[in-house]
Amino acid sequence: MDKLYVVSVVTPQMKLTVVEEDPADNRVLECAVLGGGSFIISSNKHLLRMKKYKAIVILKPTTFLTLIRLK
Repeated sequence: MDKLYVVSVVTPQMKLTVVEEDPADNRVLECAVLGGGSFIISSNKHLLRMKKYKAIVILKPTTFLTLIRLK
């Protein structure tokens, strides 16, 4: 199976304060918003608790792999 990698390097110009329990997690949201992401794949409990930010779905890695049928 061929692998396809899609990567965008972004430097957020905005500062979000959505995750109060761990402010560093906001950087992940900032990058996802600026990069036009559809998903955040993470094991981070604060992000996973959100389930979604705007139109960005937040999933565990295993859930994402199941979704794209690789697991």
